[in-house]
Amino acid sequence: MTTVNINVFNATASAIYVNVNNAPPAQIVTVPAASTSTTTLWAPGAATIPFSGSQPAAGVLGIGPNSCSITPANGLGTASTTVTIPVNTQLNQPLQLYLFYQTANAASWVLCNDGVAVAGSLSL
Repeated sequence: MTTVNINVFNATASAIYVNVNNAPPAQIVTVPAASTSTTTLWAPGAATIPFSGSQPAAGVLGIGPNSCSITPANGLGTASTTVTIPVNTQLNQPLQLYLFYQTANAASWVLCNDGVAVAGSLSL
């Protein structure tokens, strides 16, 4: 299956480094900090991570559980989370992954399919 990209958004004020499925250093993705200017108000930082549409692999998100380590550029420590992409995810829609670094021990996420939340670790 063809690899596509998932748009990844960083909701924090510091850039983050995202390591997916124990990727080698060259495949660690840098996601810029969220913007908080008077002209844009708030906008998340954005980058892309490859998505295979099948099994997870080093540096590539896949269907099922994916190990993600999130390290902020400000050096506060690495948080780990498991991003689980549902089996029924449609590949013909743009997927968006919102990452929320909380502390060195906690991160959360929401996966959207064409703007509709389909999975996540947040509880309301």
